[in-house]
Formats: sequence, C-alpha cells, structure tokens
Amino acid sequence: MKEWEKLFDDVALARAKAIDSGRIVFMKRNSACVEAAILASERIEVSISFKMETPTIMKCQCPKAKSGRKCEHMAAVLYKLDKAVEEQNKQKLSEQDSENESVSGIQDAWNSAISGTVQEKKETEIIAKQEPDVQKRVAVASESTTASVPKKRGRKSKAQLEAERLAAEEAEKQAKKEATEKRIAERKALKAAQKAERKQKRAAAEAAQRKARQEEAAKKEEELKKQQEAVARKKMEEEEQR
Repeated sequence: MKEWEKLFDDVALARAKAIDSGRIVFMKRNSACVEAAILASERIEVSISFKMETPTIMKCQCPKAKSGRKCEHMAAVLYKLDKAVEEQNKQKLSEQDSENESVSGIQDAWNSAISGTVQEKKETEIIAKQEPDVQKRVAVASESTTASVPKKRGRKSKAQLEAERLAAEEAEKQAKKEATEKRIAERKALKAAQKAERKQKRAAAEAAQRKARQEEAAKKEEELKKQQEAVARKKMEEEEQR
C-alpha cells in the first residue's frame, strides 16, 4: 500500500480504481500542487497540495469532500498522478540507457582510433629510420588520423532535460490558449456578422412594407378623386338638363 492510500477508507479506494483514468485531465501539475478535472456525467474539479511529495491539502467539489471526508475523486487523481510519474521515470531511464549506449559506442570508436594511431606511429617510426624522405608524409598522415578521431559529446543533465520538458509543456499550453482565443474571436465575428445581416434584412423588409402602404394609399386617393370628379360631372349634367 502506498503511503497516501492510508489517508482513505477502503470504499473510497475501491471506487477510485473503478474511475476511468482516461476521464481525468490535469489542468495544472508541478511539485507543489496538482489541479485536475474528472469528466463524468458532470465535471468534478480536484486540487491537491503537496509537501515533500506527500499530499497535505485536498479539495473536491463533491458532497462527500465538502462534508470533510476524503473522497474517491481525490484518490483517483493520485492514482493517475502515480501512473504518470512512473511512466515519466521509465522514459527517462530509457533515454539514459540510449545515451549510455551512444557514449559507449563513441568510447569504443575513440579507443579504436587511438590504438590505430599508436600502431601507425610505431610503423611510421620504423619506416622513417629506413627512409628519411618519408618523415613529412608520416607527419601529415598522423595529423589526419588524429583529426578524424571522434570527440566525446557531453550528456545533458537531469535539470536540462526537465527544463526542456517544462518549456515544451509551456509552449503547448500557450499554443492551445492562442488556438482557443482564435476560435472564440472567430465565433464572435460570425455572430456579429449574422446579427448585422438579420438587421439589414429586417430594415429592408420594413422599407418594402412602408413603400407598399404608401403606394396603396396613393392608389386609394386617386380612386377617390376620380369618384368625386365623376359625381361632380353627373351633377353638372343634371343641372344643365333642367
């Protein structure tokens, strides 16, 4: 049993193991605290503070935690965290093994090149004694061989690897933040454009209705005028006949 498991009862631990770790998302994670969200039928957020790698303050939004007890959501986040740390350590060990193999291969090449250089020097010294004119060529060959010996590459420290990992995580978070802000801005722009289009269509419809009413009123006025003229003519005709 892990040390932190002693803080929970058996029921909470059993329920925590039943929670799908794929539904747990880390929002913040460092040596001092962890903030995570469990995406189930509803979103449940959990925050855990650490001191010397031991959980000290744990908070959750569920009713059980609000009553002051340790809930299964807290334990599920700790199980997920332990698994992530274990996988990270395995990856580091694998990278270190690969680096050790690379360094070992470089060391073998170095030793082989040095041995070849020493052997060549011995042979060239013998030849030089027999033929003084080859001394210049011996020197050139020796310099060329020495220059071709591979140099040792420095290994990255754990601090450098951790710094690179943190920088990569920060860059990824920044990229996600910028992408989210871009999507929000695009949705706002689309809504504004749709609102402006609806407003323009409504204004056009109202203008068309006003024009139709004006035309209808003008038509009625014209008909009324014609009727009045007809009545006036008829009245004049009747008076003339009298």
